[in-house]
Amino acid sequence: MASTTAVGSAARLGGILALAERSERFRDLAERLEDRRSTKIADATAGARAFAWASLVQVSRRTVVVVAPSEDRARRWRAELAAWLGEDRVLSFPERETMPYEIGSASAGAVHQRLLTLWRAHTAPEPVAVVASLRALMQHTIAPADLRERGRTLRAGDHVSWNATAEWLFELGYEPVAEVSEPGTFSRRGGIFDVYPASASMPIRIELFGDEIETIRSFDPVTQRSQDATDSVDVLPAREYSLERAGELADRLARAGWNELPVDEEQDLRSYRVLLDALREGRDAPGVEAFAQALGATASLLEHLPDRSTVIFEDSDVLELAHDEHEAQADERREELRTQGLATAAFPPPYVPRDALERAAAARGSVRVRPATDSVRLGWAGVTSYASRLDTFLREVAGSGTDTRIIATPQAARLSELLADRDVMASPHEHVLASPEAGSLLLVRVPLAEGFGIPELGLRVFTDAEVFGFRKPRHPERRRRRVAVGSFLSDLKPGDHVVHEEHGIARFEQFVTKEVAGVVREYLELRFAGTDVVALPTERVDRVTRYVGGTPPALSALGGREWAATKRKAKKAVEEIARELIKLYAARETVHAHAFGKDTPWQIEMENAFPFTETPDQLQAIEDAKRDMERARPMDRLIVGDVGYGKTEVALRAAFKAVQDGKQVAVLVPTTLLVQQHFSTFSERYAPFPVKVRPLSRFQGGAETAETLRGLADGTVDVVIGTHKLLSPETRFSRLGLVIIDEEQRFGVEHKEYLKRLRTEVDVLGMSATPIPRTLEMGVAGIREMSTILTPPEERHPVLTFVGAYDAKQVAAAIRRELLRDGQVFFVHNRVSSIRKVAAQLAGLIPEARIAVAHGQMNEHELEKIMVDFWERNYDVLVATTIVESGLDIPNANTLIIDRADMY
Repeated sequence: MASTTAVGSAARLGGILALAERSERFRDLAERLEDRRSTKIADATAGARAFAWASLVQVSRRTVVVVAPSEDRARRWRAELAAWLGEDRVLSFPERETMPYEIGSASAGAVHQRLLTLWRAHTAPEPVAVVASLRALMQHTIAPADLRERGRTLRAGDHVSWNATAEWLFELGYEPVAEVSEPGTFSRRGGIFDVYPASASMPIRIELFGDEIETIRSFDPVTQRSQDATDSVDVLPAREYSLERAGELADRLARAGWNELPVDEEQDLRSYRVLLDALREGRDAPGVEAFAQALGATASLLEHLPDRSTVIFEDSDVLELAHDEHEAQADERREELRTQGLATAAFPPPYVPRDALERAAAARGSVRVRPATDSVRLGWAGVTSYASRLDTFLREVAGSGTDTRIIATPQAARLSELLADRDVMASPHEHVLASPEAGSLLLVRVPLAEGFGIPELGLRVFTDAEVFGFRKPRHPERRRRRVAVGSFLSDLKPGDHVVHEEHGIARFEQFVTKEVAGVVREYLELRFAGTDVVALPTERVDRVTRYVGGTPPALSALGGREWAATKRKAKKAVEEIARELIKLYAARETVHAHAFGKDTPWQIEMENAFPFTETPDQLQAIEDAKRDMERARPMDRLIVGDVGYGKTEVALRAAFKAVQDGKQVAVLVPTTLLVQQHFSTFSERYAPFPVKVRPLSRFQGGAETAETLRGLADGTVDVVIGTHKLLSPETRFSRLGLVIIDEEQRFGVEHKEYLKRLRTEVDVLGMSATPIPRTLEMGVAGIREMSTILTPPEERHPVLTFVGAYDAKQVAAAIRRELLRDGQVFFVHNRVSSIRKVAAQLAGLIPEARIAVAHGQMNEHELEKIMVDFWERNYDVLVATTIVESGLDIPNANTLIIDRADMY
C-alpha cells in the first residue's frame, strides 16, 4: 500500500480517509487489489462502502471505477464520493440515451462529458473516481490511441494555419457557427478564433498574430467577454466516432440491401434510408450512433484506465439482471426491424461484449459487492438512527464517548449551537485534513447520505438521515411536469351543463349534422327549460362555456328576463369586488406594517443547506422578497417562473425569515397532494430548527385538525400548509405575518383577498407559472410587485418535443428509455371511457412497467392514494386525464406522452 503521506488537501475528508489504513480488513482488500485479484465483499452498508472506495483512491492511490445498475444510482454514488474526495476528483461517465438501433441523436453534453472523463483518466495528476451506469459502460467509445491522436494541445507561441485548423476541428465533429456559446462549436472573426472544447468548462478565445498564437483566454459564453489567460488548451474530439469511414460503411449497407429500402412504407425504414444517404455523403445524422463501433468507437471505458485501477461492481446480482435486460431489449428491437424487412445483419454489436468487459475488469482487479462464502466481510454496519429524537442524540452520541464521532451535515453550525448549550464545544469544519484523535467529536459541513460504523477503528459517522430523519436530494434534476387542458369540444359529453352567453344555463344533448342552404355544418344541440332547443354552430362555440358550479342548476328559459337579471347581479358583484380590491390595495400602501429584521445566523445556515446552485434570477427573487419584508409596508409580491425553476425555495426562505421574527406563516395550495409535498419539503429543511410545521386539508383526521387549529390560535404552530380549509371561519391565527399562495392562478380573487383581510398588514407572496391576465396586469401596472425567474436550473436539460402519428413501438421505446434511467412517465389519455383499455394496452407493450390509472371521476381517496403512490415511485407510468395538470410536483417524471395531441 502507498503511504498515507500522500493524503493531502485534494480530499475534503482526507484525514478521516487516512484512518482506513489502520483497518485490517481494508488492508486485506487493498492487498488483494495490489495483486490484481478479483474480490467479493459483503457486510458493509452503502455509506461504509463509499468510505472504502474513497479510501482506495486517496489512501491506496488507485483510480476507481464504480459501476451502478442505473443512471439514477450512478448520480447518487457521484454525490457521495464527491463529499469524500471533492468534486474535481469524481468524474461522471454518463450514458448516451439513444436506444440500440434507434434513429436519434445522443445529447451533445453527455458525449462531451464522456470524452472529458476519458481524457482526465489519462491525464489527471492524481488518482480519481469514475462513476458510470452499467449501460454507459456497455456502450462503445473511442479507442485510447484514437483519442490521443485526434486530440491536440494548442499552446501560446504555436504556429497554426486557420484553414487547416478549421478543417481539423470540423473532422473532430465541431460545428462552425457565427457565435460560440455551446460546447462542440467554433467560429472565426479576423485574427481571432473561438472554440468550445469538449474538455473545457468554458469556451476559449485564441488570438493570432499572423499565424502565431499570441494569447489563449477563456471567455463568458453569455457576454462574450474575454476572461483569464492560460498557456494551453486541450481540444478533444466532439464525438466518439469518426466519419472518415462513413463512405465505406455506406457501401457495405448498400450491398446488404439498404439501398432498396422503401421510402413510403414504415417510418423506421424511411429513417434508415435517410441515414444511408447521410453516410454516403460523409455527413453526421441522427442514428449514426447505432454504427459507432463500425466508425472507430471500438473500446470501452475500462480500456482507458491507468495501470493502477480497480473496477467496482455495485450490487452485482442486480447488475447481472440489468445486463440481461439491456441485451434482451436490443435483441427485441433488432428482431422488430428484421421483420419489417431491414437487413439487420449489417448492424455492428450494440454493446461491448460481456466477456470483453469481464476481461478488462479482471486485468485491473475488480470488486463485486455480493454476499458469498468467499467474500471479504468488512463488518462495517450502519449506526443507530435518532430521527425525531434530537435531544437523545445530543445526550447519547454527541456529548461524550470513546469512539471517534463524525457528524456530516449541512446543518453543522446549528448543531454546534445546540452542543454549546450542553457545554460541548465543537466548531463546524469545511474539511478534515488531519486524522482525528480517538474519542474526538467533529462537525463537518458535508452532505453525506448515510452513516456507518467501523468497530475496529472506533469510528462512527452520522448524517442528516440518522440525526434528523431525512436525506438530502442527491442530484439537481428537480422539475415538474404538466400538461395542457383539453379542448372544450373534445371533452364535452351529453348531459353536461353549459352557459350560453345570451340565453343562460342549458344542457348539452348531442352533436348533430345539418344541411342548411346547401352547406353541411356541425351543431351543438342545447336544451333549455321546457321544450326549447337551440342548435349552435360549432364555429360559434366561443359563446358557450362549461358550467363550473357545484349542484346542477335549473335550466334557463329562452326569451325570459331571468338570465339578464342574473348577469346584472353578477356584474354588480364584480364591481363591488373591484372597488373593495382598490380600497384594500390603497390601504396597504398607507398602512404601517411589521418590518422584518435582517437575516439571522439561523437564516444563513438554513439557506446554506440548499443542495442546489441558485440561479441569478432565483437569487434576485429571494432578495426582492426579503427587501419587501424588511420594509414597514405590507408586501404583495408575485413570483413568476416556469415549473421547476425554484419558486418554492423563494417561499421557503421567506417563510423562515417570518418565523425568525416571531410571526406565523400560512401556505395556501390548491390540492391535497401539494399539501403533502410542501409539508415534506418544509419539514425536512426546517428539521434542525425549532420550527413547527403542520398540514391542514380534508385528509387530516378530526383530532389532528383540531390540534392544528389550536396551535394556530395559541401561536405554537409556526407554519401551516393547507388547501381551501385554511379559509374556513374556524381557522384563526395568533400572529399571522406572511401568507404564501402557491399556484395562485388556481384560486379565485375572493379566496385570496379573504386571507389578506384577516390582517390588513399581512405580507403576501404569490407564486405562479401561468398567472391569469388580471394578476399579470396588476404586476405590470405596478399595483403588485413582480419578480420573474427566467433562468433554468443548472444542468437542466432542454425539453425535447416530438409530434407524429401514434406508433406503439415508439411509445414503448420512449417509456423504456425513461425506465432505464429510473424515471417515471405521464401518459395522458383524456377519455375516461377508454382509459382502462389504453392502460391495458400499455401493460401488454411494456410488461415490466408498473402502471396506474387516474382520472377525475374516481373516488377522492382512491385518486389521492394513486397520486401519492406515483409520487413515492410505487408506479412507473401514470395513465391519466388532464387531471395531472393540478399542480403535481413529480421531480422524477421526465417523459410526457400525450395521446391524441390533436384534440388539445
